[in-house]
Amino acid sequence: MSEVLQELQEIKAFLAELTEGPKQYPDFLTCEEMAEYLGMGIQSARELGKSPGFPRIQYGRRIMYPRDLVKQEMEKRSRAEYRERMAKLRI
Repeated sequence: MSEVLQELQEIKAFLAELTEGPKQYPDFLTCEEMAEYLGMGIQSARELGKSPGFPRIQYGRRIMYPRDLVKQEMEKRSRAEYRERMAKLRI
């Protein structure tokens, strides 16, 4: 019986997501929001946020990540990684 209730809750959550549309993220993301936005773990997001050249803004001790710049940076890194892989295949 509990399996049926669990499945019904999952269906309900899925339908709610369809009617609400995709989650809207703020213009400036916390590390936790960035992790969710990029679909990665919080520790990976922290390491990514500390990497040189990664877009971030610091307000005192608080660090925020501009959503649009994060997206651009990830696309840029993805293209660079693809080029590196292709170059290795040519050798």
